[in-house]
Amino acid sequence: MRRPNILLLLPDQHRGDYMPNPVEFLQSCGLPEIELEVPHLRSLMKNGTTFLDCVTPSPICAPARACLALGARYESCGVKDNTVDIPTGKKTLYTALRDVGYEVMGTGKFDVHKATKYWGADGWVEGLGELGFTRAIDNEGKFDAIIGSVSPSATNPAGDIEKLIDLENEYDRGPYMKYLYEKGVAQYHVSDFSRRMKDIQDIKFTDLADEDYCDNWITNNTMRLFGEKNDDVPWFMQVNFTGPHDPWDIRKEMYESVKNRCFPPAVDTDASSDIVSEIRKRYVAMIENIDRNIGRILAYLENRGELENTIIIYASDHGEMLGDHGLFGKAVPYRQSVQVPLLISGPGLLAGQICHGLVELQDLTSTIIDLAGGDSRFPESISLKDTLVSGRDCCRSYQCSALGTWRMYKDERYKFICSESGFSLFDLDNDIDEMTDISPVFPQLCRQYMEVLEGIPCKKTKRSSL
Repeated sequence: MRRPNILLLLPDQHRGDYMPNPVEFLQSCGLPEIELEVPHLRSLMKNGTTFLDCVTPSPICAPARACLALGARYESCGVKDNTVDIPTGKKTLYTALRDVGYEVMGTGKFDVHKATKYWGADGWVEGLGELGFTRAIDNEGKFDAIIGSVSPSATNPAGDIEKLIDLENEYDRGPYMKYLYEKGVAQYHVSDFSRRMKDIQDIKFTDLADEDYCDNWITNNTMRLFGEKNDDVPWFMQVNFTGPHDPWDIRKEMYESVKNRCFPPAVDTDASSDIVSEIRKRYVAMIENIDRNIGRILAYLENRGELENTIIIYASDHGEMLGDHGLFGKAVPYRQSVQVPLLISGPGLLAGQICHGLVELQDLTSTIIDLAGGDSRFPESISLKDTLVSGRDCCRSYQCSALGTWRMYKDERYKFICSESGFSLFDLDNDIDEMTDISPVFPQLCRQYMEVLEGIPCKKTKRSSL
């Protein structure tokens, strides 16, 4: 039999609880149900296995994606934050797939050379080939499209960024801005995002046309690559959507279906409930737009007669705080930041299965290679292929960057955090939102968890206080 095609759908900043998770599971752990109109994600969950407790190795874009590419944990991947490009010359998920005969394709926001801020006019640079891709259209992320437009001669990049943009000549540093330039709307997009970069809570609608909205454009690129590929070999396609990452730049039409819905309020915050509510509506609108684009891709594959032999995976690099604990964005060890969706659906796999076990995002690396019939081994990545219902005894997540330094250890009941300010311990069975630090009550348990993390530098910790 021909080996399966593999479609990896990887949005940016989709937190794990903003999924159509089973109601009985939500009730059992005290999480509210989120009203989502995502028929394609629901169908994939019905026909596949959903992992309810997947943790990112690091809740920052570039490190998380590097860990996935390299099948490695954060401390091994060599990418500490968004200022470091993924190292080339190493075995990756993509080289392993290429080596067993797959056409390896990708579209959207890869973030594998995020520090360089150069994607090429057509979305291809030589480094992508070294990582294992055979065909790709890599584009700028939401903010990178604007930052990457700054003239190289600019002397004050921290100033009013709109005044530093160089769009006098044809833009060729990234395919999305080049596309907008050719459509005559690049300057509008720059002005729109320059305003949003100054106010993370800006909720104005974008005036971009439907076909020009980035995730819709990425979907068009995906189908374009499918039309160009070699039909005689199995394929892997990674679609890197830019949403539901902030800013909250939805089109007015996307707002219509969410405007009358109510979403759970933020926990442990003094933020305005009205602004949090509006931001959450926009977040959901972006997720639902991604679901619509998934439907477009699946319909395209079905029309080509390829869907029956395609395994579909949905995951994300990290989550989004959405005002919980008074925070927006990611880069913190709270559940909303480090827990991500993960579902796997396709031929030969269990349908309608729910996995409560712990898994880590880079476990997809070995899983995908296993599904493709390869035998490459990544020591820090476990394959979930055999049963698709088992997991790890514990999960870890790390960060050591300008955004903060901390280490996190999580098992089925407790979460332990070692940070610059000290230790924290949370009982997840009774405190899913991590509101009460119980480390003073269980010093011995903290010592045990610290022993697991021993050897990973963590500045300014107060181990002596235990």
